[in-house]
Amino acid sequence: MRASPTQRDSFLAGVILGFIAVRHFRRVRNPLLDLTTLGVPTYAVTVLWGSATRIGIEAVPYLAPLLFQIGFGLSAFQSGLLLLATAIGNLGMKVFTTPILQRFGFRPVAMFATAVAAVFVAGYGWLFPSTPLAVMLVVLFVYGLARSLQFTTLATLAYADIDDPQKAPASTLWSVAQQMAIGMGIAFGALCLRISTALGTGPRLQSQAFALADFRWAFLAAGVLIAVSIIGYARLPADAGNAIAPRG
Repeated sequence: MRASPTQRDSFLAGVILGFIAVRHFRRVRNPLLDLTTLGVPTYAVTVLWGSATRIGIEAVPYLAPLLFQIGFGLSAFQSGLLLLATAIGNLGMKVFTTPILQRFGFRPVAMFATAVAAVFVAGYGWLFPSTPLAVMLVVLFVYGLARSLQFTTLATLAYADIDDPQKAPASTLWSVAQQMAIGMGIAFGALCLRISTALGTGPRLQSQAFALADFRWAFLAAGVLIAVSIIGYARLPADAGNAIAPRG
């Protein structure tokens, strides 16, 4: 797999523009994105390390439908029905998130949810057409639980130590980082799948764009990225977030 001149130029232009933008934000008095909010440790962790977590997790909505439709040969409707398990887990966890955070605290919950998400995202790669339906549903459901718990934890912790004057710029930067991570998650999933395909990791039919082994390595890469972000959450103080959700 070789990048075209246009792709290389676009990447280089993006890096240069990003550098210029960051330098501008740091020098002007009232920047569109106030990077000084990253001086708050809990906020910086949720934005920076949280973006790494989100990129890995957001690769799944791109990869999973392709796995089920191309790898398993399911229809779009059947694939959508399977993915309902993730949505149910996502919604179901909302009821329990606050009691969990109050009982265990933000730092342990962030680390645990990230670890579970990493394992089950990687687990997608070891699903096969012969895998029992119950096993598939468990993997999708637990992924939805971990995704919901982690995203809610990060969104709540982000503003735990932000002073009132900083809340508006912090909210703007958080929203931008969140949307960027969603797009980068799709791009990351596509890139990993393309690299895996180019390396020829598994046999495929002539009519197939991807082999099952291609998805395995793509999901594994997403899981590894999620797991790496645990490093950031481990650096949080033990009492992080207690001001807004005291441990019971």
